[in-house]
Amino acid sequence: MTGLVAAGEGAAHRGELRPLLAELFHALSQPLTSLRCGLAVSLQAPRTRQEYQRHLEMALEQAESVSRLTEAIRELVEAGNYQGRHVVSLGQYLQEAAADLQPVAESAGVIMSLHSQALCPVDFSADRLRQALHYLLGYILNHSAPAAEVSIAAQEDGGFAEVTVHGSQWAEPAPDLTSEGRQLRRRLGLALARRIFERSGGHLDVQQTGPGFCFQLRLPLV
Repeated sequence: MTGLVAAGEGAAHRGELRPLLAELFHALSQPLTSLRCGLAVSLQAPRTRQEYQRHLEMALEQAESVSRLTEAIRELVEAGNYQGRHVVSLGQYLQEAAADLQPVAESAGVIMSLHSQALCPVDFSADRLRQALHYLLGYILNHSAPAAEVSIAAQEDGGFAEVTVHGSQWAEPAPDLTSEGRQLRRRLGLALARRIFERSGGHLDVQQTGPGFCFQLRLPLV
């Protein structure tokens, strides 16, 4: 398991936000530079209405990229901050997250199934738990190969709630089809999920199993 998985796993596992933030700021500088240069070129000489239209469309595209990256930076910085912790059912929130992301799985051609009836009570911020599960499952679905099978299970084991996600086939995005900024935003999901879980005493691990993978989340039971 290489590329985005190794990079996202490494940055998130070490708990080091600086490398990822540095990459985000670097990625942010690119659309800002393009936006500034594009507008400067537009003002150098009179242009036709069609040319101004094209330049404005390009500027809007770069501005939207800036907006997405600044939102990613904000989410990463605030991921470990939460209020209102109380006892919630990890099993219930996992079921809801899987249901919410079922359309994503179907769109990607991934067969996702949930095999669990365990409640798994944990001390957690409800909003943050929902957010972290969406980050984690979304990351997994976005990196699974078409026709891959993703199996999710939750159980109570020795004082811990344990969520295991097995996938049959991992797929890296094609370099010529995925921009650097998009790759970075996809990696960010794993870092955000890990940061939220670890701030509540949890542990998130990922292992390669041949062509597939296994994510394991452990949180203290209440």
